[in-house]
Amino acid sequence: METNFLGIISDILPADLKKFLLVIDEFTEKTPRVWQQLATDLGGRYSPERLERLYVSLCDHMGEPRNTTTLSMRFLYEMPLSVEDFRGFPFMNLGYHPTPDGPPIQELELTERDRKFQCNSALYRLWLKSSDITGKEVVEVGSGRGGGGSFLTRYFKPRSYTGVDGSRQQVAHCTEAYAGHAHPGLRFAHGLATAIPLQDSSVDLVLNVESSHCYSDLDKFFFEVHRVLRKGGTFVLTDILYRKAQIFPYLNTLDRYFHVRGKTDITKNVLACLELHGPDQFLNYLEGMGGRVRTSQPTNRDLLMTSARVFLPMMDNAPFANYRALSTSGEALYVSFRCERKG
Repeated sequence: METNFLGIISDILPADLKKFLLVIDEFTEKTPRVWQQLATDLGGRYSPERLERLYVSLCDHMGEPRNTTTLSMRFLYEMPLSVEDFRGFPFMNLGYHPTPDGPPIQELELTERDRKFQCNSALYRLWLKSSDITGKEVVEVGSGRGGGGSFLTRYFKPRSYTGVDGSRQQVAHCTEAYAGHAHPGLRFAHGLATAIPLQDSSVDLVLNVESSHCYSDLDKFFFEVHRVLRKGGTFVLTDILYRKAQIFPYLNTLDRYFHVRGKTDITKNVLACLELHGPDQFLNYLEGMGGRVRTSQPTNRDLLMTSARVFLPMMDNAPFANYRALSTSGEALYVSFRCERKG
């Protein structure tokens, strides 16, 4: 089966690719009937066989299994990766802006460059003080573009900091981008949240920032965090819940493995950040990367522009959809927890 990625998507209409990505994640089993249904839904412009090839090529390009249900998310996160100045855009979280009634964060004397992303790095500083990190062994699950690891190692000096991510592309780019980093203990490793590639009882602190909503099995993730933490270790978790009712099973699952020492609703703080910085930051991010695509790899610009055409016009992805979920619908929450390992 031909799976050449660029060849297959080159004449797929952006609106059709968008619809395909959002619908395909609803099917856990990709049967011939699914491809026939999608072909019909897309007006007969593509054969079922063509759509199956599209799906296979996308999965292969993203390093996703053929039964994935997070293809659209991975498409958005990974399409713009082949850029020259990777470290110029180190975060993809929504950010945190202090409000008078919100939880405070530790004040730091930031460099000019770090001030540019202070809302994003603020999500990493909730609940944490220097004594939680300095000299400790830290792992971040869902480390993404590596900005959190770079920031925390430079300002808090852990003994080691391992960023674990399910995307091999993210890990490869971080490894290259932060080669020669001032902190020798910063490293990145490929691994799943449900199978963290670390030994039992090997770390003092686990961080997870705006990532767990992508996981299919929270119980297994929390089990893995419990497994790698030392006795009395700390787990800090920050994320968006798209339905307020999710908070109850979330807390129940956390309680199986951790003492929840602190929890807070930071929806107002995240909204404040999105209102002040979100759209401009996201658009500047795409525009800036479009200007920094490697000239030796012209196809990367095509991938970037495809991503932008698919997601931006309808504003169905972060930060726009998250802004609407948190503000307009009133159904979503953005929460943060500080937990201690049980046992």
